Amino acid sequence: PVFAKNYYISSTKGSSSNNGLSPQTPISSIQNAIDKTVPGDTVFIMSGTYNPPCSQCEAISITRSGTNEKWIVIKNYLNDKPLIKFTDWAGVRLTNGVSYIEIDGLTIQGNSANIKLDDALNQPGGCKNLNGAISGYYNGVGISIFGANGRPNHHIKVKNCTIFDCPGAGIGGVKSDYITIENNYVYNNCWYTIYGESGITLFQNQNFDSKDGYHCVIRGNKIYGNRLYVPWFDAPCKIIDGNGIIIDQAIDGGYKAKILIAFNIVVNNGGVGILSYHSENVDIVNNTTYLNQQSDELNAGEILASRSNNINIYNNILYSPATKNINSN
Repeated sequence: PVFAKNYYISSTKGSSSNNGLSPQTPISSIQNAIDKTVPGDTVFIMSGTYNPPCSQCEAISITRSGTNEKWIVIKNYLNDKPLIKFTDWAGVRLTNGVSYIEIDGLTIQGNSANIKLDDALNQPGGCKNLNGAISGYYNGVGISIFGANGRPNHHIKVKNCTIFDCPGAGIGGVKSDYITIENNYVYNNCWYTIYGESGITLFQNQNFDSKDGYHCVIRGNKIYGNRLYVPWFDAPCKIIDGNGIIIDQAIDGGYKAKILIAFNIVVNNGGVGILSYHSENVDIVNNTTYLNQQSDELNAGEILASRSNNINIYNNILYSPATKNINSN
């Protein structure tokens, strides 16, 4: 027997008086539906524009987990293209060790179009203004998978999404495991953050278990135009990163599992196209990296392994700008 529920959300037709259990009776709040979910449920989001409930709120906060047999799914309804907008720390945020979640077919837009570079360069916490509270307005991440020591988020899938204009990373995973990022468009992100972020970042992964095989997969994505225009305050105060894809400091998290990066098209990003930094057990195969290193300060290469172990780089296409390196050691 299957007792899972489907919830339907519409920004134009939804009403708080509806039960949200059919396309004909949708509710208007994504968050209200997600807060009701139990393992096996699906939240269908219809076309329309969805804003956060407050200026300093995530558009979607996911704190409930599915199970190995019954994932919780948040996806677009049929061929609809819902637009999720946000202005603070995250468009979609997954915290508290949340697991068995699939995000499918959403379009997520940050607020970079409303930010001026001079303002970003002078933001609180940046190199020109080290004092003050750092603001999500300049550092928001499209999809933030934010685990903690000893409590990693795990079994998270992000697929068929479009994520753009986020002042921070497009997709960022921190202290997590079993992350699949597949068939997404990730572009024009991390322009204004004071942190050294990239289009897709997995940072200090932590093992959920010790099973063999690939735990994390980044595959079939189109990643372009992600770069830094603001120095990273901890670099110190240099343009660093703004890569297409980075596996970052997994060794620091004690991570031993294998990671696959395959069949991605990575173009015109500010830093390295695909980078393994202080990580290990990463296979980088069948990717195309083209004219990355667009930031004047950066010249490391199109695909690079730095301070890393057991990195396999096979069957990729690397095409660098004429004045930049294909690769470096």
